[in-house]
Amino acid sequence: MENKKYFYRIDILRLIFCLCVVVLHFETFYPIFPGKGIKGFGRAVDFFFILSGFLLMYSFKARRYQSGFEYFGSKVKRLFPLNLLMLFLFSAFTVFPGVFAHFSAAELLKSIYNFFINFIATLPDVFFLQLFIPVVENFIPSRIENIPIWYVSAMVVASFVWYSLLLLASKDEKKSNYGWVLLFPVFIFCYLVNETKQLALSQGPVKLLYLPGGFLRGFADMAIGIFLANYKIEIKSKFAETVFKIALPLLVFAFMNYAMNTVMDFVFIVFTSVLLLFEFSYTPKESKFLTNIGHFCGKASVILYFTHAFVIIFVYTPLFQKYPQIGENFFMSLLVRCGLLTVTGFAVYWLTKPVEKIISNVLAHIKTAE
Repeated sequence: MENKKYFYRIDILRLIFCLCVVVLHFETFYPIFPGKGIKGFGRAVDFFFILSGFLLMYSFKARRYQSGFEYFGSKVKRLFPLNLLMLFLFSAFTVFPGVFAHFSAAELLKSIYNFFINFIATLPDVFFLQLFIPVVENFIPSRIENIPIWYVSAMVVASFVWYSLLLLASKDEKKSNYGWVLLFPVFIFCYLVNETKQLALSQGPVKLLYLPGGFLRGFADMAIGIFLANYKIEIKSKFAETVFKIALPLLVFAFMNYAMNTVMDFVFIVFTSVLLLFEFSYTPKESKFLTNIGHFCGKASVILYFTHAFVIIFVYTPLFQKYPQIGENFFMSLLVRCGLLTVTGFAVYWLTKPVEKIISNVLAHIKTAE
C-alpha cells in the first residue's frame, strides 16, 4: 500500500514550510525583510497539521497500531526526545545565567532549585495542558518554553484523540464512512470565525472548553487530512502532472503570503489540502540522490523547528546585543543566523541520542491495556 512508498517531495516541502516558520519568528524579534506580508508565514503550521492527518489515516488503514495509546507512543518515541531536551535547555538557560554574574554556593543552590521547579512546571506543555494549570509568574520566570513545542504538543494530543475516535467509529469495517470527519473542521472553523473574527492560530484560549485556538485549528486541519487520505487524484497526462507539480506549491506559497484574514485563510487551507492530496496520489520516480535529499530535509525540518527558538532567544539575542552592527548588514545577519542554526542543530541532534535511548527503554516496559 501507499505506506511503503517514499514521497521525497513532501519531506522537501516540510523543510521549506519549516523555514517559513523560522523566518517569521526571527523577523518578529529582529526584522531584516521589508514589508508585512511575511506575517502570513505563520500559516505554514497548517501544512504540518493537514499532513499529520494524512499520515495518521494511512497508519490507521494499515492497522499498525491497535489503540490511540500505541499511536501516541510512536509519536513519543520520535518527537519527545527533542521535546524534552529543548525544555531542559530552555529551563537551564532561563535560570542559570545569574549564577555566573554573582557566584556563590547559596546562589548555585538557589539556581538548581529554580531549575528543577522550572523544568517540572513546563512538562505540562508537552501535553498542551499549560493553559489549564494556574501559574504564579514569580514562581516560574517565564513561559517562553511554549515557543518551540506548542505545535508538536498540540499535534501529539490531537493524534491520540483522532486515532481513538477512528477506532471507535469503525468497529464495523463494512460500514466505515469517514465523511463524518469533515463535520469537525466545518464546526471548528465556523466557531473560531465567530469567536475571533479570524481563523486564529494562536495559543490563546477560546470559550469552547477553554481550549487553545491553535489546538482547535490544528485538530480541524488534521480532520481534513484524515478525510482526503481516502481519495486520490488521477491525472493521465504527463504534461498536466508536471504542471501540477510546479503550479500547486507556487500557489500555496502565494496564498500563504496573504493568509492573514478569514477569506485567504480558507483559500490557503483548500490549496494546501489539494497540494498534499496530489503529492500522495503520485509516486515520484526512483532517484537515490533525491531520496537522500528528501530524508535529509525531513530530519532537518524536525531539528530546525525545535532549535530555532532557542537560537533566537539564547544565542542570537546576546550576540546581537554585544554586536548590534550585525543587524546593519542584510547578508551578515543572514549568514550569522544560518550558521547558528546549523551548529546548534548538529549539537542538539547528538545530544538527543541518549534521551532517545532512555525513552525507548521506558516505553519497552510499558504495555497499554486493550
